Amino acid sequence: LGGKKKGKDELLGKATIYLAAIFMVFSIIITIFHA
Repeated sequence: LGGKKKGKDELLGKATIYLAAIFMVFSIIITIFHA
């Protein structure tokens, strides 16, 4: 159970980083289009 929870937390961390990267790219695209 402990190992499974660790894997879930790691997956959640990767998902958070992935979403943050998408948000950053989106912000850059919006900035370029609004320029």
